[in-house]
Amino acid sequence: MSISAITILQSLLDAQPRRFTTLAQAWLSGGASCVEICDLQRPLARWGAGAAGDAGMSVLICYRRDPVGELRVYGTGGLAQHVRLEADADMIGQMLRLNTEVDAVTGELVDTQDQLLALYQINRSAGGLLRLNEALGLLADEAQRMLKSEAAFVCMRDHGDSQPTIYQAGQHTEQIANLHQQLLDAGHEQLLGAAELRTRWPGIRSLLYVPIVVRGATISGGLGLINRPGTFSSPDLKLARAIAEQAGMMIERGLLYQDQIDRTRMQTEMDLARTVQRNLLPHFPPVVPGLDLFARSLPALHVGGDFFDFVSAPNRPLVIALGDVTGKGIPAALLMAMVRTALRGKTNYLPDLDPVKIMDRASQDLYADFTEVGMFATVFVGMYTSAERILYYANAGHAPVIYRPYGALARLLEADGVPMGVLDDTLCTLQSMPMGPGDLLVLATDGFNEAFSPTGEMFSIERLLTLVDVIGDQPAAEIAEALFAAVAAFCAGGEQSDDQTLVVVKGVPTP
Repeated sequence: MSISAITILQSLLDAQPRRFTTLAQAWLSGGASCVEICDLQRPLARWGAGAAGDAGMSVLICYRRDPVGELRVYGTGGLAQHVRLEADADMIGQMLRLNTEVDAVTGELVDTQDQLLALYQINRSAGGLLRLNEALGLLADEAQRMLKSEAAFVCMRDHGDSQPTIYQAGQHTEQIANLHQQLLDAGHEQLLGAAELRTRWPGIRSLLYVPIVVRGATISGGLGLINRPGTFSSPDLKLARAIAEQAGMMIERGLLYQDQIDRTRMQTEMDLARTVQRNLLPHFPPVVPGLDLFARSLPALHVGGDFFDFVSAPNRPLVIALGDVTGKGIPAALLMAMVRTALRGKTNYLPDLDPVKIMDRASQDLYADFTEVGMFATVFVGMYTSAERILYYANAGHAPVIYRPYGALARLLEADGVPMGVLDDTLCTLQSMPMGPGDLLVLATDGFNEAFSPTGEMFSIERLLTLVDVIGDQPAAEIAEALFAAVAAFCAGGEQSDDQTLVVVKGVPTP
């Protein structure tokens, strides 16, 4: 018989002496001379003055079908009394079962209470800390305090990083630096004593390690505790598991908080970039005798690679520029700003304005930058003089450029130069077109003709030409609005796939 089985009968006698005394008194009042409760080796309790040698009866007391003792009654006998004795022995067996179950539940409640108190303490201490490093450092401090260890550490490794991060409390800095990597790589619970640790990590008598599980993130980690009075036990392991679970939630919360900060910062930066880019573009076209002008840019993302510009100064021709840098987003927007600045600089400082010279000088300045990032820009530069009513232009690979002379059909003007950034010279030649009353020039980026319907059909240059013929007699602003609306309707509310920029130049009578 095991010691634990013998002990539970004695424990029950110690816990409920009055109940056993009542049972014994009932037998003594009915004529019995003595009542004994014994384990399988010796008497544990006796009531009455009778001697053990008196005639009597005995029945085994069983705990979960295993005999743990006997109930003996002396000085009485008979079938009815034996049946009663069996019932009393069975009742004692039931009391043993209930008592051990209550003890087990009580132990679990105590363990649970310890865990809840620990988690409450950690949450109360770390609840106001949103920075992950502060929260995990505090968790290491609390784990050391609650488990009464010489040191505690929380290690965390992002799978994209080569070295884990350690948050430590207490002593054994050198040992922790040597062992945490091995524990992380093992990835399972460890409860080790002095014999197992002596050869692996000198100076450590006991070690408890529990992995930290982070759901939904590429993070691995663990909670380790080193050396406590005596050794680490099962209740310590349960408490460490609860703390590790809390650490996992802290890491997730910290990652979510950091993601939110990153998204907010990115949104702020994108909003700022959009504002800067919008402010770089002219808010209103200049007033030029003989021309009706309108321009608008609609980026596909917060910022884009399209741009337009008007440069107008007293006693100088009007310069019109429109361009499209390959790609979208921040990289295209940065190059767009560089191209616009280079073109504007050449326009302002060249003594003899010429679209080809403006284009070539700007291309030479930017060629190295474009080559470095593997990008290019298609650019149209036009120059208009009110006296001649002629628009001179150079086209570095840009399309669509649509010209509709008054009373004639719209046609596509082909580019004769290569995009800026492909060569250090665009190879453009100077070209011209009349801009008398009723003549129309539409400069667009490929966000118009390459817009797609929900079925995958492209808007196409042919549709643009047809539409320009239909609306070409309207003012510049109305022509632009009609073109934007037509493409939006064609896309049927789908996501805009590319930047859309438009400059409309319409010849009107001179006042």
